[in-house]
Amino acid sequence: MKKLTILIGLLFIVSTSFAQMGKVRSAYASYQGGNLQKAKKLIDEATIHSKSQDELLTWVFRGEIYISIITYNSSGVGILDAEALPKAIEAYVRAKELDKLDEYPDQINSGFVAVAAAKYNLAIKEYNEKIYDKAGDLFSEAHKYADMGNRIDTNSIYNSAISFNLADSPAKAEQFYDILIGLNIDNSSLYSEFSDVLFKLEKTDKAFEVIAKGREIYPEDYSLLIAEANLYLNAKQTDKALENLEAALAFKSDNYTIYHTIGVMYNNIFADTVRVEAERFAAFAKSVEAYKNAIDLEPTFFDSVYNLGAIIFNKGAYYLGIADELPFGDKNYDGLKEKGDVCLVDALPYLENALELNPEDKSTLYSLKQIYSRTGANEKYKVVDEKLKELGE
Repeated sequence: MKKLTILIGLLFIVSTSFAQMGKVRSAYASYQGGNLQKAKKLIDEATIHSKSQDELLTWVFRGEIYISIITYNSSGVGILDAEALPKAIEAYVRAKELDKLDEYPDQINSGFVAVAAAKYNLAIKEYNEKIYDKAGDLFSEAHKYADMGNRIDTNSIYNSAISFNLADSPAKAEQFYDILIGLNIDNSSLYSEFSDVLFKLEKTDKAFEVIAKGREIYPEDYSLLIAEANLYLNAKQTDKALENLEAALAFKSDNYTIYHTIGVMYNNIFADTVRVEAERFAAFAKSVEAYKNAIDLEPTFFDSVYNLGAIIFNKGAYYLGIADELPFGDKNYDGLKEKGDVCLVDALPYLENALELNPEDKSTLYSLKQIYSRTGANEKYKVVDEKLKELGE
């Protein structure tokens, strides 16, 4: 009788085990038949039962069922399980751990890719709501799970970088731009974006290295040429910035903003009192030429119109300043004063045009007030003086 009892016990154990795995297969059959609610109930029971909770197939099927529940949840019909995504992740992580013999690699990899897609869709929602830090985290998770599914998701990596940059988290953005550059993605804008991020982090040397690599790969790319010029500008390397900007004209000679920026660069050289007069005056001539080219292309661009008047005005102020420092009766006084007054008169039409384009610009009004005062244009002086008072000056 003892042996019979043992045999009966063994049969009971085996029958229970088969019963539980039968429940797993029933769950999958229900899933395939479109009965997600029943499939969920059966697979949930199987994952906590001692006879089936450590079976590989339990977790593979659970992952597939919960991926379908995620789709169901997003259909607008209802929510079958609000925790479907973390449960699907749990299922595939567990399945990967149990799949020692590599029996279900395609199903597990596909599962992780599906999880990545779900994370990606959540990230898109946060991005569109301008919650960039959360979007960055979700895109990062999408990249991670795609990688676990043996897939490189460059869209998630790139969007992580962009999101973290918009979230003003350049250190996080750097990590993802580094990955993209290492993958040699065919996208020239990566290099200019990455260099901007590095400049924010005060990693100027690395920023120049990145932009140089981009220029080497895409030597004819206009945007990279401009990005490098901007990097030189930010690093206060004016001469190198000018080289790039003047080279950019070979690509787009009809771009008024390039001419304007060249004008600003030469304007800065002219304003640099450390430089010798000959160098400053040569820069003045080039600045005037650049501003005029910009105005020819875009006559209503206030910045170029105003800057042209201002630089001519400043040259006049330069002469008048030297004249004022001369001792009384110096023979050079009248000549310097005349040069200064001529410059002020030459600046007048540009500054008056600038005022037409922007009637409340205080810098323009101040400059005109000084010119009208020196030239005796009393009525015009009163008008700009009253305008300044209206503006609280």
